[in-house]
Amino acid sequence: MLIAAVLPAALLTAGCAPVIDYFGPRPDPTLIELAAQAQSQGNAEHADALWAEVARTCGFAEDGTSPGSCQVDRDAAVAEYSTKHAEPIDPLTAAVPVESRALIVSHAIDDAASAAPQLAEPDLMLTPAEIDQAKDLLAWEYETIWGLDTAKAFAAGDQEGRIGSLIADHEQIAAWLRGLLADAKAEAPAQAAAYTATDLPLPTDTASSADYVTQLNARTQERWTQAATIAGRDEATAAATTEATDATAWLRWLVGTAAWARTV
Repeated sequence: MLIAAVLPAALLTAGCAPVIDYFGPRPDPTLIELAAQAQSQGNAEHADALWAEVARTCGFAEDGTSPGSCQVDRDAAVAEYSTKHAEPIDPLTAAVPVESRALIVSHAIDDAASAAPQLAEPDLMLTPAEIDQAKDLLAWEYETIWGLDTAKAFAAGDQEGRIGSLIADHEQIAAWLRGLLADAKAEAPAQAAAYTATDLPLPTDTASSADYVTQLNARTQERWTQAATIAGRDEATAAATTEATDATAWLRWLVGTAAWARTV
């Protein structure tokens, strides 16, 4: 009884901070390793973002500070990473919190875009969730092809050739998506003869044609990045409940295509 009475008094006397440090939240170990990896590779931008994610996912006190239990010795973490890992960690297969997948996928797209990516044919079989994504992306590609074809009618010189090249690329992506859906015995959406312009006004002359293509390319980047982010969350969840050896083939293709979209 004496011990039970004395312990709370001792805790109160010592203050809350030591108790929080001892019993408080702990930073995610995989995020720490990814941050240490980025730092050891000299990628300061990714490292800073990942260290911030380590702090964010661990949590903050009411005054906005990071609890002592969430503090990380970054130099020690980098040293431990270098000792522990002879090969780089693959961020897309790393067991990070689902809420952190958007950042991980964004970094993967950054890395892929820096390597002058080319479109690559997907070699995979779609899951039910991926089928729905593929249908949505195919519908987007159809609309993009129509928009580019409309812009081409007002283009001139080099711009006309560039748009023609973009149309060919998007037609290839659409063909691959149709092939994936056919392999999965899923019905592909039909390509409409025309589409209704929404918040992106259609071009009416050479100048507006160039601006339209720029904006359409930006939206293509956003669409494929969003698809990769959603796939990253879905596949992280699936990996926790299945024994699939590699559930990232679709995600990797989305990342590669999103990276390509950044460079055209």
